[in-house]
Amino acid sequence: MIRPEIVTFPRGPALGIVDRYIFREVAQTWGAVTLVLLMILISNSFARYLGQAAAGTLPGGAVLKLVGLAALNYLRIVVPVGLFFAVMLALGRFYRDSEMTAMRACGVATWDVYRPVMLISLLLTALLAVLTLEVSPWVAATSEAVTHRAQQRAEFTHFEAGRFKNPGGKGIFYAQGVAPQGRLQDVFAESHTEGKVRIVVADSGVQEAAPDGLGRLLVLHDGYRYEGTPGHADFRVARFENYGIRIQPEAPEYGANETDAQPTAKLWHTPTAEALAEIQWRMAIPVSALVLAFLAVPLARTQPRQGRYGKLFAAILVYIIYSNVLGVARVWVERDIGPGGVGLWWVPGAGVIAGLLLLWSQRELRRYPRTEAA
Repeated sequence: MIRPEIVTFPRGPALGIVDRYIFREVAQTWGAVTLVLLMILISNSFARYLGQAAAGTLPGGAVLKLVGLAALNYLRIVVPVGLFFAVMLALGRFYRDSEMTAMRACGVATWDVYRPVMLISLLLTALLAVLTLEVSPWVAATSEAVTHRAQQRAEFTHFEAGRFKNPGGKGIFYAQGVAPQGRLQDVFAESHTEGKVRIVVADSGVQEAAPDGLGRLLVLHDGYRYEGTPGHADFRVARFENYGIRIQPEAPEYGANETDAQPTAKLWHTPTAEALAEIQWRMAIPVSALVLAFLAVPLARTQPRQGRYGKLFAAILVYIIYSNVLGVARVWVERDIGPGGVGLWWVPGAGVIAGLLLLWSQRELRRYPRTEAA
C-alpha cells in the first residue's frame, strides 16, 4: 500500500518565477488602470479650460500648459487608487482562472503573494513621495501663477464687440466693434483717481505692447478726453489725434498664503495647525498606497465562478470610505480636534488592522505545503 506523504518543494527559482509573474500582471494592470483614470481626469480639465478660453477669460495658449500641470497633480491621486484596483483585478483573474489554486498547490502562501505586490508598492510609494513632497507644491504654485497671468492677459488683450470690460479694476473699457485684425471701433474708456474722472472716446484704437514690457498700451485715434470732478463744472475737454492709455496690472501675490503651494521644507518651520495637517496629508498619500495594496490582497479573494470583477464594487466602496475618512482626519488636524497627538495616522493604522482581520478570517496567515503521492 502506497502512503501519501507531505513533500515541501524548495523555494528557489520556482518561487522567483511566481514573483515575476505576479509583479508583471500587477504592473501591467496598474499601467492600464492608471492611464484610463488619468485620461478621464485630464479630459475633464481640458474641457473646463477650453470653456474658459472660449469665454475669453483664459488665453488659448495657456490651456495646454495648465492641462499638463493638472496631469502632474492628478498623478498623486491616480497612482494609489490605480495600484489598489490593479492588485484587485490581477489577483481576481488568478482566482477566476484557478491559477491561485495551482499556486497554492505548489506551496505558494499569502505572504509569498505579498512579496511582489509590496515590491511594486514600494516603488510607487517612492514615486508618490517625490510627487507629494516636492512636485505637488511646485505644481500648485505654478498653476496659480500661470492662471493669474493668463487671466490678466485675457483681460487686457481680448476685447469683444459690445461688451464692457473692467480689467484688474483699472477702469471700464468698451468697443462698439472689433475688426478681425484686432482694431477697435468707437472706443469708450473711463478711469478715476483721487476723486477725478477721466473719460476718453475715440473713433478707433489698437492695442500694443508697452515699450518697457510692463502691461499694454491702448492707442486711440481721433477722439476727445474729458477730465474733471463729478458734481463740478470744471471739466476739461481736449481733442486728440493719437492718445495712449497704459493698462498695467498689479503685481500678483499668487501662492502667498496657500498652504498647498508652500514647499515642504518651509511647512516644517511653520508652527500652525494648517501646516501640520498639510505635512501629514502629503506624507499620508504614499503611506496610503502601501495600506491599500495590503488591503487589496485579502479583498481580491473570490470563488472560481465568481468572476474577475466579483469584489470590484466592494473595492470601490472601501476606497471611498478610506479616502473620505482620511479627509475628515485632515480637517480634524487643521481644527486641532480629534485624537490628541495621533494626527491622521490612525486612518492608515485602521486600514492595516482591517487587512490583518481579513487575513485572519480567511485563515491565510499560514503556508500551504504541497502534497503529492510518492
